[in-house]
Amino acid sequence: MKHQHFALDFLFFALGTYFSGLFFSNIYSTQDTHSSQLCKLINEGGCPSFSSDPKVDEEINQIQSSYYRTYPFEMRRTREQSTCRWNYLTSKHLYEMINQEPRIGLNGMWRSEVEQLNKFAIQVLSKETGRSNYVMQDILRHHDPYEGVRYLLNYHQQDDTSNWVTVELARKYAAGKPNLKSVTTEDDVIKPINIVMSLSKVSSRFVNFLTRYERTILPRVLRHQRRHHGGGGGVRMTIVVAAVVGADSSSDATDTMHTIDNFKSRNRHCDVTNYVITRGFYNKGADLHDAILQSTDDEVALVVDVDMHITWEFLDRVRRNTVKNQRVFFPVSFSQYDPDIMEGAAKLDSSLAPLVVTDQEEEEVVVNEERGFWMHYAYGIVGMYKEDYLKVGGFKLDIKGWGVEDVDLYKRFVSHPQLQVMSAIDRDLVHVYHKRNCDVTLELIQYQRCIGAWAEMLASQRQAGLLYDDLSNRSSSKKFDHFLSS
Repeated sequence: MKHQHFALDFLFFALGTYFSGLFFSNIYSTQDTHSSQLCKLINEGGCPSFSSDPKVDEEINQIQSSYYRTYPFEMRRTREQSTCRWNYLTSKHLYEMINQEPRIGLNGMWRSEVEQLNKFAIQVLSKETGRSNYVMQDILRHHDPYEGVRYLLNYHQQDDTSNWVTVELARKYAAGKPNLKSVTTEDDVIKPINIVMSLSKVSSRFVNFLTRYERTILPRVLRHQRRHHGGGGGVRMTIVVAAVVGADSSSDATDTMHTIDNFKSRNRHCDVTNYVITRGFYNKGADLHDAILQSTDDEVALVVDVDMHITWEFLDRVRRNTVKNQRVFFPVSFSQYDPDIMEGAAKLDSSLAPLVVTDQEEEEVVVNEERGFWMHYAYGIVGMYKEDYLKVGGFKLDIKGWGVEDVDLYKRFVSHPQLQVMSAIDRDLVHVYHKRNCDVTLELIQYQRCIGAWAEMLASQRQAGLLYDDLSNRSSSKKFDHFLSS
């Protein structure tokens, strides 16, 4: 019960801070834009500068650092997101945040578009291969206002799910007949993947990650090894264990290495490389950089966090969407809300109970508006080749602590003229909820991102509204009782 009260208190504080930030940032950015345009019209030399009263500046700074203004507001930059964002569709659903719903059934123009594309692609495959028993698995759709719409349709045969075919289509405008760009066939020889990660100590999240990996990934690795009479199974892991000089981290590193070694002894067919790196401070970017360099030239280096629930189907999509010297892949995960808050809201509204599932170890991914949301702004999960990673300069290696290094790498890829960036929802990639501890010693931008990420992961609008309404009613009732007693 204490955990629920703490979560609710932080929920209302975080949501109030976040949404007030959005409101004022839009106002201020609009005012600045209009003022700048007006100054240019009046005086081509630019806006005049005015001397400021130090007392006024001090009062403004106090307001900005108060309870209601925990960080300065910035206008949201969506250019990088919009240019690299791909829609993800299946034959039945569109996966996108529309009216707070993360998955909607296809209807209207979406259904018509998918049916038309599927019919055209089946005709192409029948002509190219002489077979028509292909089943569409998913579609990736990218719209560019200048180039038109581009599609990647993925198929496998009804009687053979190991061989994949990707049909690339394009059309200049939103309407009209699509044009064939390419047909790519992938046989049973799959691209190898090196899963890289960095951690500083054993946590329940890491133990759960290894358990899920053992249960969902390793059986497929074994199957692949038997089919090809040995080999690596297409997947391996490189885990860097971080230790800090002078800190009480040596025992944490020893415990972590012991946990990984026990995992390896239980699964001798699993290829895992693990080692300790000691630095003057925790540097996630530098640790991941070292792990990526362990990848071979033909491996896809997949950076993941221990908070992620991954599946073999997700790994297949990473293989297909990551193309050497051409494209890097930033999958978008489904981020779960706080189970304590979901449980508290379900007690107030019984209709929430069927939608709110708090078992984090379930095999099937539950996607609905009350369970979580697509975390488009996170860039910590990325599939790439080592050559392309080095081509853009890799991670920024002087960042201390948590955060920012992934955003910096994303922007480097976006600005590179020879590489495409695909950011698309993956229906099987789930960010398992966990409590956050945002270190106040972090750099300001890192601390802001940590608090902002925590605030958005707490609850849905409906849950927050129910709990706030309940809290308000109980507060009003207490005040009324106090009035009557006095």
